[in-house]
Amino acid sequence: LVHTERITGDALANLLMNRLIEWQMPLENLRGQTYDGASNMAGKKNVCTNVQAKIREKSPLAFYTHCASHQLSLAVVSSCNLREARNAHAVISEISLFFSFFPKL
Repeated sequence: LVHTERITGDALANLLMNRLIEWQMPLENLRGQTYDGASNMAGKKNVCTNVQAKIREKSPLAFYTHCASHQLSLAVVSSCNLREARNAHAVISEISLFFSFFPKL
């Protein structure tokens, strides 16, 4: 974890790049980057000031993809508002609990 005073794209990009340089990891070796869809990280607005664009300026081969795990997390959070999803989760939890105490034969 790294402390930061500002969470703008410029500030976070500089923080990341400085940390990589400090760890002796050349920016030219970066081949990928993935973040959530926040505008300061990868958003469409202010394309020149988000993190992924700033890093691509220094390392053009570090292509950006949206984090699939973050998308899954958003989908799960959204589905938790559905009664049916909560009920299904409860049933699956009960079945899992049953089998965890089932005697091994």
